[in-house]
Amino acid sequence: MNLDQYLPVLLFILVGIAVGIVPIALGYILGPNRPDPEKNSPYECGFEAFEDARMKFDVRYYLVPSSSFFSILKSHFFSRGPSPCMK
Repeated sequence: MNLDQYLPVLLFILVGIAVGIVPIALGYILGPNRPDPEKNSPYECGFEAFEDARMKFDVRYYLVPSSSFFSILKSHFFSRGPSPCMK
């Protein structure tokens, strides 16, 4: 098995990974890091947070938008008629 044929592919993958990782690493290393208490404090609409951020939502909160979305989607597909490839 000749591995010389796979060298360009391996090089392409390594360069692609480096192009993705190097800018992130440079930004982390060279970027400013000056935290202060005001920057690290929780912020919620201009005043301090008063409840836990992990509070539970009622399921109906998610059902109303999703049912609306699916009914619009359904009406869109049913109003178009049969697909040409379904004939």
